[in-house]
Amino acid sequence: MSLQFFNTHILPAKDKLYRFALRVLGNTADAEDVVQEVFIKTWNQRSEWPSIRNIEAWCMTLTKNLSIDRKRGQRYHQPEEVASFLPDMHGHSPYQATVSGELVQQIHAALAQLPEKQRLVMHLRDIEGQSYQEIADILEMPLSQVKINLFRARQHIRETLLKTEAYGL
Repeated sequence: MSLQFFNTHILPAKDKLYRFALRVLGNTADAEDVVQEVFIKTWNQRSEWPSIRNIEAWCMTLTKNLSIDRKRGQRYHQPEEVASFLPDMHGHSPYQATVSGELVQQIHAALAQLPEKQRLVMHLRDIEGQSYQEIADILEMPLSQVKINLFRARQHIRETLLKTEAYGL
């Protein structure tokens, strides 16, 4: 029963957990280690599963906490090359690929300038598709703060891209 529940409810969230850990840590090896720790801790606490309201949000919270602990405990690694996040440009002209690549780099640079809470809220909402309430549960913050952080993060990204476009950079 426990193994079946794990395989159907927890294991499918591994990519989402990995992306979230990677966003916090900026290093694939550390993110993989955190996800593995999450699975081990989750399995060891399987007796608590019936009392958990949203198992995926619980795993995301655990991922956040372990990622932050790892980030504080070790020397922080710089994010990996932006090229690993570039969309597939197969079939596009070199000009289109260059423009798209530069846009992705500008977005990543703008994201890196955000305070950590804004960056995490934006990642959970816009990339992972979490609801506002799930984000509030994962990050352990009031719902109003989630909305404020998301608004400010999006506003910063928009202003940064508009400034870049206005200067033609």
